[in-house]
Amino acid sequence: MAKRLVMGPSPGTGLFVHEPRASKSRYSRESKDDGKSMADQEEEKINGRLVEILERKCAKLRSRAEQEEKNRKTLQEELEELRPRCEELQREVCDLRAAHEKLAEDRQEALRRNGELANIQQQCSLAWPHHSWEGCKETNYQEAL
Repeated sequence: MAKRLVMGPSPGTGLFVHEPRASKSRYSRESKDDGKSMADQEEEKINGRLVEILERKCAKLRSRAEQEEKNRKTLQEELEELRPRCEELQREVCDLRAAHEKLAEDRQEALRRNGELANIQQQCSLAWPHHSWEGCKETNYQEAL
């Protein structure tokens, strides 16, 4: 159901205000004449409303800015608390990377030595074909890798 206006604004008011016609009727209302025209009075009224609207908006923006500043300070404090832990974790990561690289190097060295050992055992088997080298093999060496 659509709403209907019962009464519209009075003509000659608002931004399009104009001075009333001078009537010579003895029953006409006398306007309060404090030295300001109706246009000036209407302008002051509108300016007052605009000032109130702007003051409310400024208060909201000020409140929002204060809240954001408070949040920023809180986050800055949390960051300062977490910074030492982050540095500690970065050092641990560097240590783990170095250990991982060392382990990879050690594995490569173990594979190289295992190959050398197999080569030496093969040469020994060719040099002394009747001797058993089974007791000399390092069977646990592969399991250690």
